[in-house]
Amino acid sequence: MSNVAVAAHMETEAITKHWFGEEAKKAIGVVDNMVMEMLGQRRREMATTTTSLNKSDLLSRFMGSIEDDN
Repeated sequence: MSNVAVAAHMETEAITKHWFGEEAKKAIGVVDNMVMEMLGQRRREMATTTTSLNKSDLLSRFMGSIEDDN
């Protein structure tokens, strides 16, 4: 995970604890887990696919912007 992602996660967690409490923290955790699974799945697809994936979907654009930062 990049430094930006870690910082964003830590900031989100701090805000969640301060303003919302445990229920919101659990809900954000569920969303976070789903997103991490989606990213992992897309990375696996990209690694095993020899043909070009459709780059017009939002997730591909997001992942492309992350690659550009590295």
